[in-house]
Amino acid sequence: MYRVFRKEEANAGERLAVKIAVKGSILTKIPIVQSVFIDKIKEKLPETKFITDDVSSTLGGYYLALKKLKEY
Repeated sequence: MYRVFRKEEANAGERLAVKIAVKGSILTKIPIVQSVFIDKIKEKLPETKFITDDVSSTLGGYYLALKKLKEY
């Protein structure tokens, strides 16, 4: 995923803002794991925004489906 992002970024000639939703029991229930995960990603992509709210994965799928439908 990182390499794909960097290639698109180079083609666009600008830095893209990335949003990452933090899900999964290890990332959400163990603070040190979440902290290291976020810090490592921010080393490579400092503009990254993290969503740590407890939101249903189904809602994320719904938003992705709406986005795809708008493309058609």
